[in-house]
Amino acid sequence: MSDKGRACAICEVVIEAPPFCVTCGPLARRRFGRKRGRRRDRVVDVPTGAQWRDALRAAWDRDAKSFRCGISGVRLDPSGLIPALYPTLDHASPGRGAGGWLVVAAAINDMKSDLDLDEAKRAWALLSAVVGGTRSASDELERLLSGLKHFRSRAAPRG
Repeated sequence: MSDKGRACAICEVVIEAPPFCVTCGPLARRRFGRKRGRRRDRVVDVPTGAQWRDALRAAWDRDAKSFRCGISGVRLDPSGLIPALYPTLDHASPGRGAGGWLVVAAAINDMKSDLDLDEAKRAWALLSAVVGGTRSASDELERLLSGLKHFRSRAAPRG
């Protein structure tokens, strides 16, 4: 039997019982519900099983033998022992249909929330500048936050 026939379909580690190793199996078999929000009143796009497995393969770092966050590059913890580093699904551009799936650390995904990836990167850079004391960045951050495309406030009054 060749090693290729006994490799995990995600990380390519040699295993006894394909298609997935004990690390990748639980992640690869995850299914995602389409309803989001506290009242589960928002319907969102979710990846197919094949799209999710493709995202997992893209997140796998062969050299480090671990998954990496698609935004921050931090090593992820699929065991769940460090909840902030658990691999989660993120849609790089919410509201723009299927595709653009990323595997992202839970804490980073929560920070990104409903922003598309470009908005999040710009907001984080500006926020970093504001924290560093750059006053003009505060004004620019305010303009950016005022024009976000996909953000849905969980705190603002509902109308």
